[in-house]
Amino acid sequence: DGDRIVAGVSSYMPGDPVIVWNVSDAGMLQVLIPETLVVRHLSLSPCGEWLVTAGYFFHMLWNTATGQLVHTVRTDIYSHELSFVMTRGADRIASIEGDCAAIRRGTGEFEVSICAGTVQALAFLPDGKRLLVLTVREAAVWDVALRRRVRLLEDGLGPDTYGVSVSYGGRVAAACGGGGHWTPIWMRVWDLPTGRLLYSFPTFDAEAEVQVELPDCSV
Repeated sequence: DGDRIVAGVSSYMPGDPVIVWNVSDAGMLQVLIPETLVVRHLSLSPCGEWLVTAGYFFHMLWNTATGQLVHTVRTDIYSHELSFVMTRGADRIASIEGDCAAIRRGTGEFEVSICAGTVQALAFLPDGKRLLVLTVREAAVWDVALRRRVRLLEDGLGPDTYGVSVSYGGRVAAACGGGGHWTPIWMRVWDLPTGRLLYSFPTFDAEAEVQVELPDCSV
C-alpha cells in the first residue's frame, strides 16, 4: 500500500527481528521475532497486510497489522528468493528450493514444483496462476496448474540473475543480472503479454524493482 516498509536483520542467528515501519513518520509499527528461526528472505503481499519470511527449512506467514505469526511451515530444503501473491482463491507462495521453483498454497500446503534448469529468480503475476521463472538458460512465464511454459521472454540474462520484479498490473517485468563472473550487470525490461524485450541497459545495482501500476487492494 506504500505506507509501510519491512526489513529484517540477518546475522545467521535465530531470533533476529523483522521490523515493520510507518513510512510517513519512520515509526516502528511491529517487531516480529521468530524466536528459534533464522530469517533470510522476505515477501509482502501487494497491499502489505501479510508477510512471508523464509530461512533454513521454514516459511512463516505473519499479519503485519497485528504482528501475529499465523503459521509456520517446514520445507524439505533451504528456501530463498520468495514470491507471495494473494488473490481470490489462489493465495500462493513460491520459493527456490534446490534448483527448482516450489509453489505452496497460502496455508503452506505443497502444490507443485517447476524444474526447468537451475532457477535463479522468480515472481508471481498478479493473478497467482502464472509464475515468471528465470533460469540459467531462459526467462519464461509458466502456468502453475499445468506446469507448462506459456511464454518465453526475449533475450534472458544468462547464468547470474540477481532479482526480478513484476508490475502490479502484470504487464511489465524487470530483472538484473549478467553473463557470469566479471561481466557487466544488465537490466532487462519485458512486455509480459508478448514476451518482447522493451529495454536493456547496464546498471551498477543488482536489485530490480518495478512498480508502474497501483495494486488493487480489494482482493
